[in-house]
Amino acid sequence: MRAGDVHAQIEVLLGEPVRLATVKATLAGNLEGPAPRFVRVSRGRYEVSPAPCPRPTPSHAVLRPTG
Repeated sequence: MRAGDVHAQIEVLLGEPVRLATVKATLAGNLEGPAPRFVRVSRGRYEVSPAPCPRPTPSHAVLRPTG
């Protein structure tokens, strides 16, 4: 999907104007890291990442063995 198409759909969903630069920055900012949300397939074209985004474990959680 092109960034412009994503932008148009976001405006429809929200029912208000959104800056295209904000949409592009969000897409570009979620391409890397341990759980990227998007994959850049070519210049200005993105897909949703096929890998599911894992739920973060709270830093205060302690894993204890069961049994």
